[in-house]
Amino acid sequence: MLNHIHQLSFYLHICAGTLALIAFWLPIFAKKGSKNHNQYGSIFVNVMYAVSISGLLMSSIVLIDPIGIRRPGEIFDVEQAHRIAFNHRMFASFLFMLSLLVLASVKQSVAVLRAKANREKLKTASNLTLLFCLLVSSIVVGYVGIVNKQTLLQVFAIISLLNALENLHYIYKKKPLKRNQWIIHHLRLMIGAGIACYTAFIVFGGSRFITYFFTFSNQIYLWVTPAVVGISISLWYSKKAKQQFKVA
Repeated sequence: MLNHIHQLSFYLHICAGTLALIAFWLPIFAKKGSKNHNQYGSIFVNVMYAVSISGLLMSSIVLIDPIGIRRPGEIFDVEQAHRIAFNHRMFASFLFMLSLLVLASVKQSVAVLRAKANREKLKTASNLTLLFCLLVSSIVVGYVGIVNKQTLLQVFAIISLLNALENLHYIYKKKPLKRNQWIIHHLRLMIGAGIACYTAFIVFGGSRFITYFFTFSNQIYLWVTPAVVGISISLWYSKKAKQQFKVA
């Protein structure tokens, strides 16, 4: 039963992720606030919800039954089974955190768009619970990464932790928002979700091509590089948007 659910979630994840690669650019090139921008943005949000929720479901199933999902039908001795199960659970916890990161970014972005400058509307149980889960998940994954000397887990745990803290700070900071600052926060969160989508595409979609040129230990650069490039573009785009919307 779990295998079937995992397989269906996988197909949904791939289909939604493929659509997201295209849908990400539509609202960016549409005029901000226009009907097209809103419609294209809704499409991107919905497919990213599908990507993140299916990712959470798949990684949760692997955490429950790592060998049955990843190595079905194979027989191992006790020591091998423990080692294989641990490795798959470790990577599944990493993917669970990334799925939470995408879900939190998209949900927060939509909530900011609806609340605008009224941050009290962001203090809902669903918003805060999701950010708290991302915070806890990043700490757990970061600890596992440190103990097991997994740089990839450590790097993305820091990114996830900073994301959760930044969103919580945005919600609870006492200083009033600058004029139109909510627009910048909305755009940065959406771009962050797009970065995650393209990172996953480059790493998983191009895995055969990647492994031909890179050893496993060097593949961390293929995870980190899209994030670094994406964050740089996000900062540039945010600066441009601040000028456009006259953020003080």
